[in-house]
Amino acid sequence: MSTRSKLVKVSAAPEDAERRLSLALRVLDLLNRFRPGPDTYRQILEELKEFTDFEAVGLRLTEGDDYPYYFTYGFDNAFVEAENHLCIVDDDGECLKAEDGSPVLECMCGNIIRGRTNPELEFFSKGGSFWSNNTTHLLATTTDEERQAHTRNHCNAEGYETVVLVPLKSGEEVIGLLQFNDRRTGRMTAGMLAFLEGLGASIGIALARNREQQALVRKASELKRSNEDLRQFTAVASHDLQEPLRTITSFGQLLEKKHGKSLDEDGLKLIHYMISGASRLHSLIGDLLTYSNVEGQRLHFESVDCNAILSRVREALDAVLTSTDGKLVSDGLPTISGDRSQVFQLFQNLVANGLKFRTEGVRPKVEVSATQTEAGWLFKFADNGIGIAPRFHEHVFQMFKRLHSRDSYSGTGIGLPLCRKIVQRHGGRIWIDSELDQGTTVCVLLPPS
Repeated sequence: MSTRSKLVKVSAAPEDAERRLSLALRVLDLLNRFRPGPDTYRQILEELKEFTDFEAVGLRLTEGDDYPYYFTYGFDNAFVEAENHLCIVDDDGECLKAEDGSPVLECMCGNIIRGRTNPELEFFSKGGSFWSNNTTHLLATTTDEERQAHTRNHCNAEGYETVVLVPLKSGEEVIGLLQFNDRRTGRMTAGMLAFLEGLGASIGIALARNREQQALVRKASELKRSNEDLRQFTAVASHDLQEPLRTITSFGQLLEKKHGKSLDEDGLKLIHYMISGASRLHSLIGDLLTYSNVEGQRLHFESVDCNAILSRVREALDAVLTSTDGKLVSDGLPTISGDRSQVFQLFQNLVANGLKFRTEGVRPKVEVSATQTEAGWLFKFADNGIGIAPRFHEHVFQMFKRLHSRDSYSGTGIGLPLCRKIVQRHGGRIWIDSELDQGTTVCVLLPPS
């Protein structure tokens, strides 16, 4: 005998087609909301219950290894509590796992979620659903082996004769299911089931998208919190480290002043190493704090006159320009949209580098220019210094990476990484065009306002 009453295949009446279209449009409207939440899926379930006129409907969603009910309508609390978990647990309450590592799920709901269906059997559809218009007859005429799962039969025990389970899919992955129960027989038709499967596919895609969005929001929140913790740690650590460093430097200088004459050359050398080491660490901590502040500082975009910025840079580097007889020239720069303080820091670092890495016996010169391109303003900071071999062009943008000894050129190796960070935060790119002994041009492309 057939496991469900025979159905005559007929086309949906015009009014049925209109109702289905209306429901689909309402559901899609709910799903297309930005970040649909619990209220969205509660409304969808209400719509489905009203549309199908089933006594009870439920929505199961993946949660860890299990697929508990997310929402239900019409089921009593005892039924929901008994049927809530699909995962088979061991004596310790841990979910049993199959050989492939997937959780072992029981009952017909587990069948649908795991895709253990056979469309050649009348109670499974080609879309991967289960449906029966008479569960009492189904249980009496089939075995667990034929049904392909150990069924708990709670639905039938509660008097539900029509039971329909529709998978919610995202691609090939089943992330949940819709459940429809009714104590009356013959409540589902093949045409209605096909419609619900199509709707279930849309809901599954939306659920997966929402899950991904929530994961991104959580990760962004965690990253923000982690960055804030790191900035606070950097600030506290910098403050706490600066004080003992100042003490070491001060007492080292005092020791050299008071007792330097009584020390031999080795003793004086040790004092020098101590003072210079403390000074380097002091500079490194200061640069790290600057880098951290740039990372955490909220950008305030405004119109920035780059000619005025370069004038400020000239004033800030006046001592270096004077001592090296250096030149800083420009042929007129544009006004851009950016964070004024960070643009100043960018310009100052790049000009200072051009003056620092100069060729012995050559008067240093840094020329700043800007050209408007389709991609934005292209700034070039060109110097006549020692140059950088092409194989090191990316190397110099890494933290603490130096190409020269401290005896040759001072610094901590944070300057160019700091410049890259500023440029990236402005949505731009920075790169180097240089050959060894032929000067260096640092190119900065900032997007249009």
